[in-house]
Amino acid sequence: MDSKQAVQKLRDVVRRKHLALNTEECYCAWLSRYCHFIKVHSSQQPSERKLEAFLTALAKDNGAASTQNQASNAGQSAV
Repeated sequence: MDSKQAVQKLRDVVRRKHLALNTEECYCAWLSRYCHFIKVHSSQQPSERKLEAFLTALAKDNGAASTQNQASNAGQSAV
């Protein structure tokens, strides 16, 4: 699945859950950032390790726990 398909799938899930449009846009932006991160830092790591590396990079860049939580929630919403 490419990043555009992943974002569309996330949009479908968020709309099924009747979340706010701002939440949808925010989650889709986080997913796009994550997809870009994976392309740049591609490896043979399992998905959990890739997500951990992404959240760690966010913590180093921004330092805000709320930023990590928001990104993590966006990822969990697709499940």
